Amino acid sequence: MRCWSLPHLNTNAYLGELERTTSFKDKARQQPDNVNAGLLTYPSLMAADILMHKAVKVPVGKDQEQNMEMARSSPAAQHHLQRRLLHRAAVLQPRG
Repeated sequence: MRCWSLPHLNTNAYLGELERTTSFKDKARQQPDNVNAGLLTYPSLMAADILMHKAVKVPVGKDQEQNMEMARSSPAAQHHLQRRLLHRAAVLQPRG
């Protein structure tokens, strides 16, 4: 499913929204010569993985919460556009 869903999720992701993610801005600032599409589209990749594995809970660190929220909103866009149900995974906060 990942091969099918990633292009569709990327198509529904807005460039400005992806560029505003904290993880993208931090890494782009730290390594300005190594900013690539993989870093920019990571939230779409995360959403594709969640959908492919039909994850119910996804462990994420504090730095990934924003990406997780974007991943959670992607299935809603897919449902609207594709008229098919794609579940929404919940955030699983690590203990500690």
